[in-house]
Amino acid sequence: MGDSTISNIMQPSSNICRTTVDNVAQDIEQELLQSRKFLFQENSSLSRVKSFAVDLALVGLSIRAGHLVDAFCPKDPCRGFSTLLHRLKLKSKLFQDVVHVYEPRSEQSFLINASVLLAKYTIEDISGGMSNWPPTSAYPVFVSTGSPPDILSTPTEGLFALVQNLIQQLQDPSPVLKEKSTIILPQGLFANLTVPFAAVLLEYPVAYCPSETVIKAMSPLDDVKHGRLSTMRTDIIALSSNFHVPPIWVVLALN
Repeated sequence: MGDSTISNIMQPSSNICRTTVDNVAQDIEQELLQSRKFLFQENSSLSRVKSFAVDLALVGLSIRAGHLVDAFCPKDPCRGFSTLLHRLKLKSKLFQDVVHVYEPRSEQSFLINASVLLAKYTIEDISGGMSNWPPTSAYPVFVSTGSPPDILSTPTEGLFALVQNLIQQLQDPSPVLKEKSTIILPQGLFANLTVPFAAVLLEYPVAYCPSETVIKAMSPLDDVKHGRLSTMRTDIIALSSNFHVPPIWVVLALN
């Protein structure tokens, strides 16, 4: 792909951008069929598959840093996405840096472009912890879920360590990561970390940091299954409706 093509891809209004995304999405759809026994429930619709293919194409083309999979509920996410990414990497260099990040407690999958994420967040930015806040990178604005919500001077404790661990794995991938293209996050993470962590991966402008009180009031993450709204996005909607978060922040967070 030439420099002029890459330049045009990064202009969302251009015809070549739309054509390139569509072409890459079609390639993804073909490979999805080969991985379907690990990924799709019987009720997964074609429109959801096509929607997912476009989202993954945007990640592969480095237009987005990451995507939270919510078009369908994968049967075996680690095996399914590992198989899919392996096939895509054999077919195109676009996917060489794409990694599956799995959060086991909420059973959520992210597909991220490691090179884009590493260009945005660095170890040096967060190595100083809270004493180094705010870092130079373009982190989201961290917001509490009080009534009214407040902009926090520092994010949730433990978020630095979680982001730092991910960055280290992406910078120095293990043989297992190189083979499987999957990073499994630590067990037992709660919404006070996973919600703002998702915002970091997805480049959201606003990251909610729910308190213990808010977490106890939220529905169990396991309640949302079978391809409906992703649990993390459901949590964001719940935060808005139950704790009067301004609607514009919900719109920003869901885009």
